[in-house]
Amino acid sequence: FSDLTAVIEQGIADEISLNALAKRIRFELGEQRGGKRARLIARTESTASLNAGHHAAMGHLAQSGILTGKEWASLLDQDTRQSHVDLNGQQVSAGADFSVGGFAAPFPGHWSLPASERANCRCTILSVLAV
Repeated sequence: FSDLTAVIEQGIADEISLNALAKRIRFELGEQRGGKRARLIARTESTASLNAGHHAAMGHLAQSGILTGKEWASLLDQDTRQSHVDLNGQQVSAGADFSVGGFAAPFPGHWSLPASERANCRCTILSVLAV
């Protein structure tokens, strides 16, 4: 999977669309694995990378006292898993983890989460600023 990881990292660095990233992934996996799996991987890894970047920036803001916490924001539609609907609007301190379906994670899509809580996640984190 190291080649697939490189494809994903390069696609994110190139700031290509989700569809374009899915095409690159499908090519890397081979046609037999199909477009649905490639799109799932593209969405999952893009969400994780985006939220990892947000989380890193939040750490710097927390150190300077500008940020006091973070908030889970879910896309609320029929495709959102119930555990993520339940987390929508939940706030924790900047250094704390969210409890995602019984698993601890600092942000949506975190690599430590099982596929049942990570795959196709479209959630993000928001900054809670000191007032």
